[in-house]
Amino acid sequence: MKEKQFWNRILEFAQERLTRSMYDFYAIQAELIKVEENVATIFLPRSEMEMVWEKQLKDIIVVAGFEIYDAEITPHYIFTKPQDTAVSQVEEATNSTLYDYSPKLASIPYSDTGLKEKYTFDNFIQGDGNVWAVSAALAVSEDLALTYNPLFIYGGPGLGKTHLLNAIGNEILKNIPDARVKYIPAESFINDFLEHLRLGEMEKFKKTYRSLDLLLIDDIQSLSGKKVATQEEFFNTFNALHDKQKQIVLTSDRSPKHLEGLEERLVTRFSWGLTQNITPPDFETRIAILQSKTEHLDYHFQSDTLEYLAGQFASNVRALD
Repeated sequence: MKEKQFWNRILEFAQERLTRSMYDFYAIQAELIKVEENVATIFLPRSEMEMVWEKQLKDIIVVAGFEIYDAEITPHYIFTKPQDTAVSQVEEATNSTLYDYSPKLASIPYSDTGLKEKYTFDNFIQGDGNVWAVSAALAVSEDLALTYNPLFIYGGPGLGKTHLLNAIGNEILKNIPDARVKYIPAESFINDFLEHLRLGEMEKFKKTYRSLDLLLIDDIQSLSGKKVATQEEFFNTFNALHDKQKQIVLTSDRSPKHLEGLEERLVTRFSWGLTQNITPPDFETRIAILQSKTEHLDYHFQSDTLEYLAGQFASNVRALD
């Protein structure tokens, strides 16, 4: 009984302290395993969540500990959940019902996915301006269609949105090689739709997009102001994938509520999952980006040169390139 009271109190404090999206992402997905000898064992499904718990939530564990146990409770984080055999079997059966990775159709050749191999999580430089977007992208790539669906990432040009989309796709294919994945800019999706419509091959178009496990759409703002038929088809594609619990990830240069020229029902669906912003990199992150981009070159950049460049281009990563 005390453990339940203790955990509920922590969640109450967390809800007051964190934003809604952060609370949903970092607090709700955590789980108290046990409290023993003044140590609270807390399961975190992703290791990157520990930073937030340590920096922003550690003190509320102490407060809740004194309230419920009249003692100082120290957190201990684990990233592999202790498995009870019976529970594990139930969870496994439930997960297989929620999402079946076995494709009904042949896998898509990598060359047809639209992905670029060079964009991965390993070479994405994380900073204060993108930490939450990276965490959300990692969560989606680990629990396809079971975490945030859709995931909507927005921000100005050259901040890494395309990189993250490709990283999600590449990570999924690394772990599930036969998953049906497609990355495509919204403008290309529109052109593809119009071409199939002109040729009278709409069934082929529907089969291509509605049989995917993961659809990655870049620059969805390009859909704004397009004809009703175009928005209607994307709406139907979105619904078909979402109803089958297939993952959708979208990027835009602005948040859903600021997308003009789109049907309200589309904007509403874009907000169903998690909406996350990316902001320009700070000075330290820009230096780290430059170091990453120059480390494989045949010549060496002095640190003061990198610092100078980082000070000249603050708007986006593309400018640093």
